Amino acid sequence: MVVNGHSGLLVNQYGSPAAFARAIALIKRNPGLAKRLAINARTRVVSRFSWYSTVRKLKAHYYSVRAK
Repeated sequence: MVVNGHSGLLVNQYGSPAAFARAIALIKRNPGLAKRLAINARTRVVSRFSWYSTVRKLKAHYYSVRAK
């Protein structure tokens, strides 16, 4: 769900607390990056998981199943 550098930061070394600390420190040192990631993440979530979007996808799925 996260697009690295666009809507968040992916930590490849997920078992390493130090790797998470580096990602957090990067965001803390760069308020512009933090703001951009937050805006992009919010936009991505709203566009993919709003009630309207969910209903639209569900209806499309039902129509495709019914057509088979």
